[in-house]
Amino acid sequence: PVVGGFFDPSVAVSDATIFQQIAEENQFNFKFAYVIDQDMLEARNYDRMALLCYKPQADVHAKYDKPRARYPGRELSDLAGVQYWLYRNAIATVGFRSWNSAAIYEELDRPLVLLYTKVDRKKNKKQYEYYANRLRKAAKQLKNKDSAIFAVAHVDHYSDELERFKRTSDDAKEQKALLGIRDEGRFFAQAGGVKFSGESVTSFVIAVLDGKISPVSIQEA
Repeated sequence: PVVGGFFDPSVAVSDATIFQQIAEENQFNFKFAYVIDQDMLEARNYDRMALLCYKPQADVHAKYDKPRARYPGRELSDLAGVQYWLYRNAIATVGFRSWNSAAIYEELDRPLVLLYTKVDRKKNKKQYEYYANRLRKAAKQLKNKDSAIFAVAHVDHYSDELERFKRTSDDAKEQKALLGIRDEGRFFAQAGGVKFSGESVTSFVIAVLDGKISPVSIQEA
């Protein structure tokens, strides 16, 4: 994700200082850029300051996502609030969870719906989109359901985590895709043999969040 800050240096000095602090503390999870040129602010009708967050372009889907969000406040006085806003707006409806994006999902501390499958978005984007689109369909239906978030993960990179779901990489390769939910150290696995679809994802997530399915393992604090 990319974060852009636009600041009028004559009136937004404190905001620019907080922006710098946020950039230093989150430099490994975002790319940051700032603008203080008055002409550029005027061209965009930013009369004091503006903070923008751009989702990773590869994750954005025109039907489900807005590629960027603008911070709704007139100033950046609430440091914790600004940082949470950034993390929430840094991910698409369905993102790709990898070693360099995992921290963003962890920071949000919300139920995380994960689909483990083979991922190669350069050579086999069609397959990735097949799975991601069905997750997007479920996410849209569940957008008001306890704020669950959704991501696809490359199965070969998370063999250790799959063990938390009582699954293996071989299970995922045989079934082609495995669905699980991480929530506050609890791991919920969808039953084997369930056909993957937007409807089956929706049913599974609702059952977990409503407490109708027990976790297969619990991570010790």
